[in-house]
Amino acid sequence: MKNIKGFYVALATCICMIFVLSYTIGGIKKADGKLAELNEEKKDLEFANNNMSSNYKVADNKEYEEKSEEDVKENDIVTEKTEETDILASFDAGIADYEEYAYNVTDEDVFEDYEDTDEEVVETSGNVYDSEKQLHFDTEAKLAWPVEGEILKDFSLDKMIYFETLGQFKTNNCIMIKADKGENVNASYRGIVKSVGKSYEDGNIVEIDIGDNYVVSYAQIDGICVNEGDMVEEGDVIGVIAEPTGYYTDEGSHLSFKVTKDSLPVNPKELLR
Repeated sequence: MKNIKGFYVALATCICMIFVLSYTIGGIKKADGKLAELNEEKKDLEFANNNMSSNYKVADNKEYEEKSEEDVKENDIVTEKTEETDILASFDAGIADYEEYAYNVTDEDVFEDYEDTDEEVVETSGNVYDSEKQLHFDTEAKLAWPVEGEILKDFSLDKMIYFETLGQFKTNNCIMIKADKGENVNASYRGIVKSVGKSYEDGNIVEIDIGDNYVVSYAQIDGICVNEGDMVEEGDVIGVIAEPTGYYTDEGSHLSFKVTKDSLPVNPKELLR
């Protein structure tokens, strides 16, 4: 009997220990679950804090950039205002200098300046007037022949004539006078050398202004012995007959003799003696 009672006591004790142990294990599991939940909440909070920090940083950067742009605009406005102020100051200084000059200048100074200018104009005008007065083409006296020879091609603007080298018909604004290579070319009238030039078709060209808007041109020449601005007299040698250019090899050596009146070609043959 005594042994049975001891057995029940031991059994009850075991049951109590099992119950306590189960309760303890359940509490531990619940604590672990709660701890896990707390850890998840902590991670969520940290993630939210990080996002909020990033947003704050972006917002701060945008605000900084906007402030920087405003500062740049303000600096530009200040610079423009400074430039405008400098320009106005310079303009005012110029006006002040002019007013001071206008106030201090005397009638005597103005008269002296006027006298100096008047002397220069008179001197220059006199030279031009004398040059124009010295040049006069007498249409009655006419032009001397620059070389002696027959006319190979006549002046012709109203109809076309045939050119052997080119193998075609075309108009002719000069007369082509036959001459030997190396023969002297003489000035047909007194005048001033207007220009010395060259072209592929006519070779070397000398233009002489003989007055009254008449200009005489000598082309297909070589050994030119005059310069632009030289005064030449009738009969002066201005060059020699050259080898004809490639445009007129079949025509042979010659002088292309051209006369213009008011820049328009006229028939030279009608003006020759």
